[in-house]
Amino acid sequence: MTTHRQHRLFSRALACALLSSSSAWLFAQPDSNPPGQSETVVLSPFTVSTAQDTGYIASASLSGGRLNTPLKETAASVSVLTRELLDDIAANNFQDAAEWSVSARSNYINEPNPFNDYGITFRNLAGGYNSRNYFRWYVNSDSFLTERYDLARGPNSIVFGDSGIGGSINVASKRARLGRQFSEVQVRWRDLGGLRVGLDHNQPLGEKAAVRAVLLRQEFDEWQDRTRTDFDGLLLTGEWRPFRNTTVWGEFEYGNQERVVTNRPADQFTRWDGTTAVTAPITSGNFAGGIGRHTSDRQVFVPGNPGLGLVNWRNWGNTGGTGIRLAPERWSVVPSHPTVATTIPDYATNFVAENAVAGNEHKSYSLFVEQQVGERLFLEAAVNYFYQRRDVNNSFYSGNQQVDVNRLLPNGQNNPYFGQSYVDFNIAPQVQSHDQLEYRANLAYLFDTSFADFRALVGYTFRDDVFKVKRFKWNVDEALSGNLNIDAPINQLYLRRHESELGLPLLYPSNATYVERGSQITNRQGVWRSWQGVLSGRWFEGRKLTTLVGYRRDNITNDNRPGVADPATLRFFGWGPGSRNLDETVDNWNLSAIYQLTDSLGIYASKADSYDFSNAATDINGAGIPPIISSGWEAGLRFEMFDGRVVGSVAYYNSEQENRREGGASGDINTIWEQLTGQTDVVPSYSDTSSWKGDGFEFEAIANLTDRFRLTFNIAFPEAKQGVGYLATKAYFDENLPTWESLLAQQTGPTIVNTVNQRISAIRNRFEGYTEGRVLNNSYDYTANILGSYSFRQGTFKGLGVGGGVNFRGKRLVGNRLGDAYDYLYADAYATASAWVSYGFTMFDHPLRLQLNVSNLFDDQQMQPTSGGFGNVTVNGVTQFTQTNYTVIAPRTFTLTATYKF
Repeated sequence: MTTHRQHRLFSRALACALLSSSSAWLFAQPDSNPPGQSETVVLSPFTVSTAQDTGYIASASLSGGRLNTPLKETAASVSVLTRELLDDIAANNFQDAAEWSVSARSNYINEPNPFNDYGITFRNLAGGYNSRNYFRWYVNSDSFLTERYDLARGPNSIVFGDSGIGGSINVASKRARLGRQFSEVQVRWRDLGGLRVGLDHNQPLGEKAAVRAVLLRQEFDEWQDRTRTDFDGLLLTGEWRPFRNTTVWGEFEYGNQERVVTNRPADQFTRWDGTTAVTAPITSGNFAGGIGRHTSDRQVFVPGNPGLGLVNWRNWGNTGGTGIRLAPERWSVVPSHPTVATTIPDYATNFVAENAVAGNEHKSYSLFVEQQVGERLFLEAAVNYFYQRRDVNNSFYSGNQQVDVNRLLPNGQNNPYFGQSYVDFNIAPQVQSHDQLEYRANLAYLFDTSFADFRALVGYTFRDDVFKVKRFKWNVDEALSGNLNIDAPINQLYLRRHESELGLPLLYPSNATYVERGSQITNRQGVWRSWQGVLSGRWFEGRKLTTLVGYRRDNITNDNRPGVADPATLRFFGWGPGSRNLDETVDNWNLSAIYQLTDSLGIYASKADSYDFSNAATDINGAGIPPIISSGWEAGLRFEMFDGRVVGSVAYYNSEQENRREGGASGDINTIWEQLTGQTDVVPSYSDTSSWKGDGFEFEAIANLTDRFRLTFNIAFPEAKQGVGYLATKAYFDENLPTWESLLAQQTGPTIVNTVNQRISAIRNRFEGYTEGRVLNNSYDYTANILGSYSFRQGTFKGLGVGGGVNFRGKRLVGNRLGDAYDYLYADAYATASAWVSYGFTMFDHPLRLQLNVSNLFDDQQMQPTSGGFGNVTVNGVTQFTQTNYTVIAPRTFTLTATYKF
């Protein structure tokens, strides 16, 4: 049997052989022009030169049909964020930049996500995975390593293949440039703390080759207490043109990001009366005064006081509360507490430790060969190997803030932390990795007739992506308890952080062990094989009509290898035999046309399909779920006026998506079983399915009004609605609810009762809120952005530049009241202003630019409810449906950038 490793080695060898043989054959081709005749240079249809971008305007993109096409002739919704725009807004990555594009927003409205920091939502609909130089990409690319970002909205299988209903982003990396040496040093400082330093150097090697090196080091503090984002980046790239019609270029990119992110603490103390204390343990029932009891072993270590050692708090007291996130102002549903403040000092407050790091390391190796044969035939062969590893320490990302009500330690000594707030956390790190090989071969042929000019493309793409998830735990050494089961309560290690020790890092006791879990782990190999053909034509006299017909067939297989746990210890034992849970073939079409009514105005229409195989999801019964299928059409106008100084589009679109994944309720279900019966991991992680529909209007205008004045404006009115969904979760809920209610009636502890009721409410909300025609949660009524800059080139203010912009966001749907899916709850509309001022001058005969950016200019940190942040909360015996969670915009931040070019 061929092993997985053998298969990957064979695939890599095949890719290298493909490139080597194609390069050797291509290099052997004679010049298309004999000596003495003039050369005809035709740009490769597989490459867009960013040197043609001017100001905020990009002239061409590959995102219309995988061939270099002027945007004025592209019958699709494509927007480009150019290098000059990225510099003006001081964007550090495409999450920063995308907020300024049409109908785009970060997926992380609620909170940062250490496992996924690259997701962008378009049109209130999920986007697909992004690409870098049209290879699959799982990284929030740093802007200093990047030339520009292309954002394509809507389904588009011809370009991205496995893309979402909303759209995708392609990252165009910096490339070496022939014939010119240049260097750039950039230093960026923020008032939050930290520094960012980048170096970019391009070095020609004779007339036919060049290399370029880009280095970056970032150490930035973030606005929440003890949070930060550090990044080391390196890009090495080179280009070689051994013959007039041959281009070989390649690159290596390395990045290593370390982040500390957090959620703010939640109330788990207001059910305590504020005066009752615990002086001795009890073995049944609960304490007076609203104090609960640790009913099982609770091994706690306090990093701030390691001399205490491990303390088992079994049968001692703990507090409970509403579970509502605390805020600087007291919410009406949270009662005033007689001894503990029910508010936090500010939105930055949290219990995270400075060394609770989420790491994200990636490496990417790419090689491209482009060859022109004669005047009409073009070939491209390209290969990319990509590796990524996320290593996430989930310490205190969320925290239930309790109060220590025990006057004594279990050993009888006085408790030094009596009366203090604290957060406990069981440390369960997770490691995710992608090991991906992808290569493609494309052939383009240009030909013309008396009535039309044609461009034909045929191509093949192969991708092999191995995705692994491993889960670990910090435990008490099993030798101390004699129980080898790593999930036994006596072996669980909890770290406790008190309010008086938040500045101290995490520590682990000397008798702690780092164990690898044998459950909830993944080893998945997905293989994509894709064939596509595209024919575009420019028709009739004047070539005013441009059409595109594209067809793509993809075969997707998915093989899973389950993790095997030792039955006695539950430690990871190894990988079980592989099994194929998916083998699908998907056919997609792309049809479009644009007609130039005048030299300045074109009318267009397009219809496109795509699929999105973002993960090998399994349903609640463990069966594989087929790929997500999207389709859509759009029609509109594209304009280019005043000699190309003003460009833009207006469009109406209509899209739908079927068989999309929705997060299953395994977390809520397992919590209910654990609280009521002690059973853990009853239901493995699973996905449910749903369908979506969306339509709306979009307008975008970009202007280089003069060589000093840039302006861009866009506005979108997206509508996104549900189809049907969560049918499997509803069936499981209906089957098990009677059992849960029976077991719940036997409980006397208020903490367990409240927790189970909240989880039951959350599951019911999940499927009752998913009714056909309901607007999707997190949908904005509208989004709009305006951004402009002006530079003085002469006179008193020569060298001065000013600019600013506003992000407008309409009200956002965040939930509905129980029992009525259409009784919507909204977050308020808001606007966030940004501004900058720059000054450019010459120092040592080379240009230096100083720029000060201010984001959230008016420091508006209004509280916004999160999607799903509502539920039933019981206070003093009264149950009230209320907001339970929120997010806020980052506060006003000053960023100073110095850029020196030489």
